Amino acid sequence: MITTRLQTIITSSIMNKYVINNTTKLIQRKEIKCFLCKKQKKRNFFIMNNNNNNEKNFYFNKKYFSSSSFISTSSSFISTTATSATSISSSSTTTSSSSMISTNTPIMTTTTTTTISPEITSSSSSSSSTSTDNNNKQIEITFKLFKQLVETKIDELNNIENFPEFTNLLIKELIGSGIDNEMKSIMWIYDKFEDNNNLLTFETKHLIILELLKYKQKKKAIIIMEKLLFDNNYLPNSSIIYEMFENFKNYDYNNNLIMINLIRNLFNIIIKKDIQQLEYHKLYTKMIELECSNFNIDKAIIYFKEMKEIRGIEPDHICYLSLINGFAKMDMMDKAEEYFNLMIQEKISPTIEIFTTLINHHLRLLNIEKCEQLFQIMKSYNIKPNIITYNVIIHNSVIKLDMETAIKFFNEIIESGIKPDIVTFSTLLKGYLNVGDTLKALEINRMLHEFKHFEIQPNRAYNVLLMKAYIQNKDFLNAEKVFQSIINSNIKSLTLYLKILLQKSKDKNSIYSLYKNFLQDFDNYKFKFPPDNYFFTIFISSFAQRFQDMNLAIELFEEMKKREINPSIVTYSILIDGFALKGQVDKAVEYFENLKKDSIEPNVYTYTSLIKAWVQVNNKDNAKKVYDEMINKNIQPVSATLRALQNLSPNTKQRNLIKRPSESQREAFYWAGKLWKSKDIETVDGLFQSFKSSILNSSDVDDEPNVKTFRYFITCYLFKHRDLARALEVFREMLKLNIKPDYLLYCDFIKGCCMLGQFEKSIQFIEMMKNQNFVPNDYIYFNLTKGWKKLRNLKRK
Repeated sequence: MITTRLQTIITSSIMNKYVINNTTKLIQRKEIKCFLCKKQKKRNFFIMNNNNNNEKNFYFNKKYFSSSSFISTSSSFISTTATSATSISSSSTTTSSSSMISTNTPIMTTTTTTTISPEITSSSSSSSSTSTDNNNKQIEITFKLFKQLVETKIDELNNIENFPEFTNLLIKELIGSGIDNEMKSIMWIYDKFEDNNNLLTFETKHLIILELLKYKQKKKAIIIMEKLLFDNNYLPNSSIIYEMFENFKNYDYNNNLIMINLIRNLFNIIIKKDIQQLEYHKLYTKMIELECSNFNIDKAIIYFKEMKEIRGIEPDHICYLSLINGFAKMDMMDKAEEYFNLMIQEKISPTIEIFTTLINHHLRLLNIEKCEQLFQIMKSYNIKPNIITYNVIIHNSVIKLDMETAIKFFNEIIESGIKPDIVTFSTLLKGYLNVGDTLKALEINRMLHEFKHFEIQPNRAYNVLLMKAYIQNKDFLNAEKVFQSIINSNIKSLTLYLKILLQKSKDKNSIYSLYKNFLQDFDNYKFKFPPDNYFFTIFISSFAQRFQDMNLAIELFEEMKKREINPSIVTYSILIDGFALKGQVDKAVEYFENLKKDSIEPNVYTYTSLIKAWVQVNNKDNAKKVYDEMINKNIQPVSATLRALQNLSPNTKQRNLIKRPSESQREAFYWAGKLWKSKDIETVDGLFQSFKSSILNSSDVDDEPNVKTFRYFITCYLFKHRDLARALEVFREMLKLNIKPDYLLYCDFIKGCCMLGQFEKSIQFIEMMKNQNFVPNDYIYFNLTKGWKKLRNLKRK
């Protein structure tokens, strides 16, 4: 630990302008001295007293830093202790008989396992908290002095022989110290000397990379590693490279183009370096996993073939798992099974994780027969289901709202002696919330705490679900307690908390202060995660839409871009809407074009915001142009779009220059109202005949019927009167008019068929959906499962 005697350096005037400018003169007059003693590999600073000015000062000088033994040119030393050093008054007179500081106290010792310098001894685990606080204060003091030295003597640092050694030791001591602004202090030193290859050692840079990974600062860690790899004198450290790739998670890849390119570039640099001691199959496997997680299956296959065919590296079961899971997520089960069979041919035994992945996706697709086949294959490999397998089965029961089956499998877990994990409890908790049974949800939480012998710790996902359960049960006190425990766990929790704070804030100055304070906390590494797009967007929204202060909104937007955080479609839409509210149409158009340059496709809200901007300046032509562009892209207007168009002109005729929704779209609500009031099926038949007549008698092209009106009739037949035959008749009439079914109509038919026990019909609609490139969701599969159960029960009877 940094010696307490360094506190003698700290006085109010230690680094004032007078001392900085006149240090050399003072040394020449032998009125102030600073020594570095190197004895038995222990370092100490020694300080001389300035008798004339009664100031305690220090100075880094090549002469003293290069000294290999204690150098004394004066008999006057300051006698110090940890307490007396800070209490010596600057007005006191030091006597010439002051005793010499002991040379047995090392300048630094490590307090963390990440510091691996043999010259630094570890602190005792029995040290008291008071001692730790004092040590941390001494580290802070040393860094401040170091910073002042660098800032004031930057041109003279090369003349200090032991300065590089001291700098590296200081970084190692800062790492894991727990002082305020620990990471910021480390990065300040790195940023100052990153271009000086002779100062920071490779070992120190490795420690900085590892520390950045702890703080989720992966971009900075990658940049430092890339610079190291480009250094011809650098011998790559395989353990550091493994650690970096282990820290790359699937969410780093999700829709984050900057991070994707950084990781890919780092991988390509490493591949080109051809590092002998590196196990490349680990890196290839990680890259395949990352690409599959972001649905870049073609890129994953390229890595797979390059690994196998070019480098001659045989893929292992982890590599196959990533590919199989990637194909399964994209519902490409044929390809997933193809690689499963390839793995068998290569005599690689499939693991429980691979079986679980396949079973999970076959369950989701209701392919029970395939699941049974996989269970049989599992038995042939003597593989028993583990907690992951059970979690998958419970999850599939939960998404079908079949909590009875979910609990049945949970009890089976307990009875078989398998230890449940937090995923098991989270899935059950979510299931009961989905079915609206908050009491059973809270019972799951009590069960978690009763199973103390399992030592299961709730994570953020579980706590978020628990908080929802408390809120739904109107137990706001416990909800607040849970909420406070997850605020600082990750960026999503923090921004959720910020949203609440923003709602409570009444003026933009307090919100701006809140933003600056949190941004400073991020810069000081107070959170072990960096800010993201959502953090900036919630503040931008507040300034742009609530206070209409576009200067502040743009300031935050530019700060976000400066930090290489990609704005989202939501961010751009908010800015365009803010400029629209201010009537700054040129700016709205500018950011609309910037959105396209960032390869972001505008959505209905972006178009609506731009239409509002043109409406504000009463520019009918450009408003119509934007609206038509939106319609041509098959983006349907929302109510906000139509309200904006209605504000274009008080003149009804002028409003009609914008192509409004057809008459039949407005009539859809008319027919819906009639159907809702109908009391018998004969009335519905009459209404449908009237609807068909209105279609035949209409001569206006714009009044062609749309799918919404037909959907109202179909749902009425299906759910109000439970008549599938009449619903299918309406469906056939719709197809005759070349009106394509939409996603919602398919959902209604599948649900209705399952409800009426027509399971085979529902499967036909699934196939029709797929032919139209619609992807069935969990809700559809839930209805299919209910229909299948109903059919199975009927057959048993």
